[in-house]
Amino acid sequence: MNFPKVDTQIDLDFFPLRKSEAPIWHDTCKRSFCVTKMKKKNKQGFTLLELLISFAIVSILLLGAVELTLHSIHSRRTSDCSLESAELASDKLEFLKSHFFDSPELEENSCVERIRSQKRQDVFVREWTIEDITPRMKKIEVVCFSESCTRRETRVVLFYSRELGF
Repeated sequence: MNFPKVDTQIDLDFFPLRKSEAPIWHDTCKRSFCVTKMKKKNKQGFTLLELLISFAIVSILLLGAVELTLHSIHSRRTSDCSLESAELASDKLEFLKSHFFDSPELEENSCVERIRSQKRQDVFVREWTIEDITPRMKKIEVVCFSESCTRRETRVVLFYSRELGF
């Protein structure tokens, strides 16, 4: 499809301006055309400053997400250590509680054992102490902790009575 050629010259007699104002108007028109052309030219891409600011914002957001993920992983590991430690201490306490009051396993003593975890590749230390408080009551204390998470320890105490059987 052929379009008709448009004459770019402006007929100054067509506009209701005085002849003395025409060159000023014509120069203003040229300047606005140049400004419009320059604005279109700048919209083709981003400036270096815009790229740097957007990169900084994205970096801050990514660093925050990475830090949050690392904190979450550390918290989960610590809670897993605490949970396994509590399970091991409870298991030993239940084992000792299942014996009669006068059984040889419940004589006054202190023991330590190392246990390799089946769920995690970690070693736990379990200590228990049996102490005769009175001839009819014993104190059984079990302490369990992980060698890698030494800040977390589980301590369980049971007072075992001859009359009550627990």
